[in-house]
Amino acid sequence: MSKGSEEIYWKKVDEEASKRSSDIFKAMQIFETMEDFIVLDLETTGFCANRGDRIIEVAFRKYKIDQGDMLAGEAFNKYVNPGRPIPRRITNLTRISDIDVRDKPYIDELLPEIAGFISEYKVVGHNVSFDFRFLNAEMTRAGFDLVNPEKIIDTLKISRTMYGRNVKHRLSDCARREKVDEFDAAVYHSALHDVQVTAALFFSMVKKIVNAKD
Repeated sequence: MSKGSEEIYWKKVDEEASKRSSDIFKAMQIFETMEDFIVLDLETTGFCANRGDRIIEVAFRKYKIDQGDMLAGEAFNKYVNPGRPIPRRITNLTRISDIDVRDKPYIDELLPEIAGFISEYKVVGHNVSFDFRFLNAEMTRAGFDLVNPEKIIDTLKISRTMYGRNVKHRLSDCARREKVDEFDAAVYHSALHDVQVTAALFFSMVKKIVNAKD
């Protein structure tokens, strides 16, 4: 166990790296195989997919690790009409209002493109189980196959493994800890911004693990 709250718990990292189902193992595979992967983020009307909250913004971007660098590829970023009012607290958080989404497509209009894209790659996100609760609910309603959970990698879980539970693991906290330049508090909780921050966070944390094993 590390002595300082900002030090890495290498013993725990090593344990997780040996488990084929762990997020660290799957993340290291991306570095080793240099395969393309997707980073995903959603904004929603609330926090309960099973109580009527809906998606209001979708963003994802394709990335690739190549020769020790992370290369950004094509991006997808759309506002979504949730078919219900956006609560003021969510507008305050995301800066997305009813006016912004009034003439935007409903999620079922976007799902063919989203599902076709993300089903092809491993998907990285921060607290990504939250995003997939919403995305899976929409995909189930529309009759699409769900994403294989074995293809999902959570940077929140990687951070908790590396740094323990005595430090904060919100995306903003992780970005500051890893000195992610892409983080901008003024546009935090904008989906494409959070995708770019999560990608940089993923690269920073996993590169530390891979380098430690070389």
